[in-house]
Formats: sequence, structure tokens, C-alpha cells
Amino acid sequence: MKFEDIIQTNYKSLSGNGKLWCRYAFHFTDISNAVEILANKTLYSRNVAKEMDVMHNDNASRQVINVTKSSILDYVRFYFRPLTPTQYHNEGFKHKDIRLNNANVPVPVFFVFDLNKLLNNPHTRFSEKSLAGSGCEAYSSTEEFSKLDFEKIYSDGVMADKEIRKYRQAEIIFPEKYNIDDSLVYIVCRNSLEKEYLTTTLYKKDKSTYEKYINRIYVSKRDNIFYYNGLFLDACSYHDKQLSIVFSDEYKRKKYALQCMQKHDIDKLSAVDEQISLEWINNGHLLKRTVIESQVDYLNERYQNINLPDIEDAEYLNVKVSFENHVMCNIELPMKKKNIF
Repeated sequence: MKFEDIIQTNYKSLSGNGKLWCRYAFHFTDISNAVEILANKTLYSRNVAKEMDVMHNDNASRQVINVTKSSILDYVRFYFRPLTPTQYHNEGFKHKDIRLNNANVPVPVFFVFDLNKLLNNPHTRFSEKSLAGSGCEAYSSTEEFSKLDFEKIYSDGVMADKEIRKYRQAEIIFPEKYNIDDSLVYIVCRNSLEKEYLTTTLYKKDKSTYEKYINRIYVSKRDNIFYYNGLFLDACSYHDKQLSIVFSDEYKRKKYALQCMQKHDIDKLSAVDEQISLEWINNGHLLKRTVIESQVDYLNERYQNINLPDIEDAEYLNVKVSFENHVMCNIELPMKKKNIF
């Protein structure tokens, strides 16, 4: 029996999101790391990434890392599925008072790989549960793969059972570094604005890399990849001398936050420090730069409308929005329509 036969059997027997997930492997990271991954065409293990200084955002909980076997940190790590318990807590910008063990992925991006191609590499191993913390055994053969409890690994819905949660963290690992071109299928962003942030940053860093991967960068259209339970930007636009910012739907953000506040006996969350950096550009030349310091109500903020000066001859407005030094948006907005005649 081959890996692809077992994957195909899973595809036929599973339902719901499990059917959509079971042919892929998923690597979850912050957008700042994603740009480096694409530029290097390589995923690095935690230890190698730190040694090379290419880990711009540390996605992991320090507490979990401290109790994880050091040998595991020498592996590139993938999940069998998105919407893991870990992702539930560290996806998106979370207020510092409710952040679990300070784990934080402000602008999440998923790299999605062909599971069959990844498993057929002789160096690949996999587990039935999480390898973090005390971990579990890692396997490599098709026979061992066929014995995994895929019903639990791909289970969906409310995470009430602690044992089920462990299976949802099942992993695939590869030693030290992995060439993403060996099996990369998609790169998935949370919304159109974050896709624009990724593509704009990638274009500025390396045009050839941008051209290579642009057609594999997508926006998630369903709630089967992301939780959307943190604070993030949904839209950013310029019109008639006004910058408009739309924040994420507060329902999921507030639901998650209120649960954490109740659990930790927190009555109130302080405002989040926001910095909006603006640059007016004409033909590549900087005309004006300004920085606006503001604050955001973590639980309730939905919109911001900011009046801006009219800078003559400006063609583009570079907008960078940060929450407590985490860049949430960095894009170019056209200011004037060009005359086509």
C-alpha cells in the first residue's frame, strides 16, 4: 500500500472539512516569516531559523518550547490540518493580557503542501499527536501511517474533549530545512488586505520571487482555515482626503476575549497602542512623511476615519499600520486616477 492510496481512502471516507484537508499538509506562520520563507524558497527548523536570523516573529509559546525535546526543534514542522488548538490561541493579534504564554501570530499565513509528495520524501516522519511538550512517537512507514486515527486527527467542531485536542495537533516533520518547491500548492491569507500586504512586501523584496509565487497566493473564502478571533484589519482605503480603516468583525474577537477575561478574572482590557505611518509618493520620490499615534479599543473598535492633508502631485500613499510594534498592514494606495488620454 502506498501513501497516496491511504490518502485517497481518507478522502472517500471523511466528510466536511476533513475531506478538504486530508490531501494536504499545513505550515502556519506570521507574514513577516512568510516573506523570508518565499525569498529563501525554504522552510527552516526553529533552531536553524534562529541561527540564520530569519525568524522575524516567534510564533511559539515559550513555555511549550521550554518543555519540548530539543531534538524536535531541529525539524521543520507541519500539521495535518488547520484549526488546531494551538492556532486557536495564537492566531492574530491578541491583547497582551489574554495572550496565552505570549504566543502571537499577528498576521497569519498558511503554506499548504501536497501531503503525498511530502510523505514520500524518505526523510519525512509523522506523529499521531503533538510532538510539543512531552511529545509522542514519530513514524515513517506506510503501514504506520495507515494505523493513524484519522477520524480524530481530522475531527471538527467544538474542542470539548482533551484527548481529541491532542490528535488535532498531529504533525509531520522534516529535518533542518525543506525546499518548498518540492510540494507547495497554495499560500493562503486571511483576507484581501493581508494578501495585498504579503504581495506588496514580496514585490519590494524580490520581484522574481513575487512573479514565481503570486499565482499561488489565495484568500481563504470559508471558515475552514482561520479562526478570525483576534484583532486585525479588514480593509484600508483612501478617498476624498480621508483614510478609512475597517477592523475585523468584533463578534469572534470579543467572544474569545471575554472567555479569556472570565477565566483569568480580568475586568477590563486597556486600549491597544496604534501607530499609522504615512508616506506620500510621486514617481518614487517621497513628498511627505507623517506618523499618527492612536489607540484602539480591543473589544469594540470597528472603524477609523482619519482626515489627511491634500499633498499636491502625490500619486501613492504608503500606509503602514502597527499594533504595539507588530505591523498589521503595509500597502500602497493610489491617490489620483491617471488620465488615460
